[in-house]
This record gives sequence, structure tokens and C-alpha cells, in this order.
Amino acid sequence: MPKRFWSAKVDANQQEIINALRAAGASVLPLHRLGGGAPDLLVGYRGANLLLEVKVERGTMNPRQEAWGTRWAGSMAVVRSPIDALAAVGARVTSTTTQHPTHSINAAPVEDKPNPT
Repeated sequence: MPKRFWSAKVDANQQEIINALRAAGASVLPLHRLGGGAPDLLVGYRGANLLLEVKVERGTMNPRQEAWGTRWAGSMAVVRSPIDALAAVGARVTSTTTQHPTHSINAAPVEDKPNPT
């Protein structure tokens, strides 16, 4: 049997975060199966792309994830909740209830900002 070089482990809060991002109008591509320390999500929102590493409340990045993040020249953030993820991409968040772990979230896009060239 071939050796598996990646972990398909998905953090318990990942789907909730994906749902909140998509509800705000973001495109979300799960990357957790890439392995090698690559982040969990590629998110496109309002013309910008951002990599997100999903962690549970007390989760920490492993050495491969730390190394990957150090080498990456683009934008990357660690998020632990839908509110973290929405804030990371620049969505305005109005939380009607902040009960953890299920947040009631109304996300609205922020106003258009000029794209720096």
C-alpha cells in the first residue's frame, strides 16, 4: 500500500467557517488535502485572495505549517471562528448572538476600496 504523505484531518469548525465565508459572498476552495503544511482554505473575496489556516480554539500550528507560512510570500491568516474568518477577509460582521461554538452571523461586504496598483 502506498505511503500517504498528507493528512486529510479537518478541524471541527472548518465547515462552519466555509459556510460563513460563502454566505458573505466569498469563494472558498478547501486545500487541507494538499498536505506539506499548506493552509486549509483559499478564499477569494472582493478581488483579493487570502490563505486561511483553520484551528480550533486552542489549536496550534505544527512545525510543517509554521515552515510553510514562513516561506509563503503572500497573505495568510490563522482563524478559529467564522467571525475571525470574516474579519480576515475584510467582511463587516454584525453578530446578533455570539454564543460559542455556533455564532449567529450576519455578514455584509465592506465598502469598495480602491485596489492599490
